[in-house]
Amino acid sequence: MVNLGFFAQDISILHRQYYKDTSASFAKIGINPTAACILLDVYQQPKVNQQEISAKLVIDKALIARELNKLQKLGLIEKFPVRADH
Repeated sequence: MVNLGFFAQDISILHRQYYKDTSASFAKIGINPTAACILLDVYQQPKVNQQEISAKLVIDKALIARELNKLQKLGLIEKFPVRADH
């Protein structure tokens, strides 16, 4: 790879474009693109926890918590307590 900085810049551009292209569609169902990414992760890995989502998506745990609460209020996910024996 010639320059990692250019690669990072390209990823950033794609990320911003994803938000621009999808925000209106996700707003119709009451979520934002970040929540959509979280929802997809939960769908793919139903027993995923908040810390795992945060690490995978490289998003602050507090933001993950807020988005999960919104998704739960919308009835799109259910949260279950972590069992001590696992």
